[in-house]
Parts: sequence; C-alpha cells; structure tokens
Amino acid sequence: MDGGNGAGGGIYNVGALALTGCTVSANIAFYAGGVYNGGTTALTDCTVSGNNAYASVNGNSGAGAGLYNDGGLMLTGCVVSGNASFGGSADNGGPGGSGGGLYSAGTLTLTGCTVSGNYAGPNANGLGGLGGGLDNQGTAMLTGDIFYGDYAANVAEIANDTFDSPSATVTASYCDIQGSRASSTNFGPAILDVDPRFVSAPTDLHLQGDSPCIGRGVADSADATDRDGNLRPNPPSIGAYEHTSVGLASLTFPSPVAGGTVVRATVTLAGVMPTDTLVGLSSSDSSVVHVHRAVIVPAGASSATFTIKTYPSPITKMVTIRATLGQVVVTGPGQVVVTAPLTITGR
Repeated sequence: MDGGNGAGGGIYNVGALALTGCTVSANIAFYAGGVYNGGTTALTDCTVSGNNAYASVNGNSGAGAGLYNDGGLMLTGCVVSGNASFGGSADNGGPGGSGGGLYSAGTLTLTGCTVSGNYAGPNANGLGGLGGGLDNQGTAMLTGDIFYGDYAANVAEIANDTFDSPSATVTASYCDIQGSRASSTNFGPAILDVDPRFVSAPTDLHLQGDSPCIGRGVADSADATDRDGNLRPNPPSIGAYEHTSVGLASLTFPSPVAGGTVVRATVTLAGVMPTDTLVGLSSSDSSVVHVHRAVIVPAGASSATFTIKTYPSPITKMVTIRATLGQVVVTGPGQVVVTAPLTITGR
C-alpha cells in the first residue's frame, strides 16, 4: 500500500478495520507513516515495515512511523520492522521523533509480535527521539512479544511517556524486551532481556535454533499459527515466528484403502529436532478421508506415525493427504484411493 504525506500514509482508519496476512510497506507521512488508527483496528499475521514519518512544516515531529494509534489497536502475530520517525529540522524547530515502530495514545494490545529495527531520531539539535520500538501515552498490554534491536536517542525500545501523559501504563508478560532489566517501568512477569538470536536482523527475524525465546511464551500469547502459518506448540515461542530448522522428507501410507477402514501413515523429517516438532496434516476431502489436524514428531526422533480413517464410499475416490511444516508441503506417493465395496447381486 502507498499513501500520501499527511497522516496514515498506507492506511487511515477512523471506523472499524480488520486485516489478516497484509503488508503495509514503504509509505511516508508527517505522522502515522504506515497505519493511522482513530477507530478500532485488528491486524493478524501482518507485516508493517519500511515506513517513514517526517517532521511537518509546522514544527511537529514525526511520530508512529509504523503505526499511530488514537483508538483501539490490536496486533496478533505481526512483524513491525524497519520503520523510522524523524525529528524536526533546523528550519522548523520541531522536537525529536517518537515511536519509530508504534506510537499509541489509545488502547494497544500486542500478542505474539516481533518489533525490531525501528528508529526514532532526534531533532536537528540532537534533542529528543523517544521509543524506537514503542512510545506509549495510553494503555498498552503486551503478551509474548519481542522488542529488540530498535533505536532511539532516548529509550530505545519501550518508552512509557508519563511526562506527557501521567496515566500512561504498560503491562507486559512473557516478552523479550531489550533493556527491560534497567528500565524503571515494571513490565510484569516472565520478562526476558536477552538477544533473541534472529537469523539475520533486520531483514530476517526468524529465530535461530539456539534462541532463548523458543518455547518461552504462554499458550494464550499467540494465535494457532505463527506469521508463516506454522502451528504453535504449547508453550509457543516468544515473537511472531516459531522455529523450524528442518524440512519434511516424506509422507507415506498404503493405497488403495477399502472404505470404512483405518490405516497408519508415517511422516518423516529431513533431520532430527531437539524439541517436539508439530507437523500439520490435512485431507482434500474430509468426508471420505479423515486425519487429525497435526502429528507431533518427538524430540530426538525423525518420524512419527498417525492414523488415516476412511469412510464407506459408494464409488472409488482419490483423496490427497498433505503434511505441512512451515512453508514446506509434502504429499504422499500419489493419492489415497478409497475403493467402493464390492456388491454381488443374484439373478
């Protein structure tokens, strides 16, 4: 999406908006470079990146380069990265930028998100610049989120701005927040302040296999799948991505299968994982062939078996079984051929 240079360069919402799997990128505005919300907005599995907020001609600073919230904003499984809020120039005399990733004066809820690589710069005199990840002047509730690798001249990650808004509050749990140990803000329980071990920040914010964020979230801190569509284990990882280091090698099962019977199938990984690995399963026609939603390959193993249940069919049908791990999809050797029962009638 691309927009103008007033407010909400990509999206300007004062009503009710819900988006899933979207990308808001490379937009410019005086504030709210990517998204402005003055109503209610819910974003799920979205990416907000590379947006800029510049100081306006009347001297106001750029704020909320990624997202600017004046209402109710809820992000689930989202990535907010590479956004930049710039301060005033020598000509307009504005203050420093604020909320490189997010600025909120309303109610903000982040669940299972990753916020990294955002910037809130000072003004031309080197002053200001607040909340590279988040500048909060309202009520913010954070669960299972990563705030790491953001920059600001003052308070790199999360600035709870009680100077401008005395009632501002931030409540966080099961998060990884850089600098939280030294912060005066009491964020809440189970807060990490460690390198999340991104694959290649700021461009690839997936977790490496030795990330301390793996399995450190809480069951209600994320939706059923991560930003890539991987099923979330229990407990999930902190941030927008689950860690998957190996792919799928094969999916095998017998075929043909008589309708009304149960057979066993095997899914095999391309390697061995040190933790339990959840592999998604699906059937192209669940009225004829039923599989469970997922199977767990145990830690230290490379394969697992699961059952395929077929239902009686008056005709022979061809059904595809799929196993999914991350963005890798493997189907079995051909299709499950469900044969119709043989009926013999007398003359």
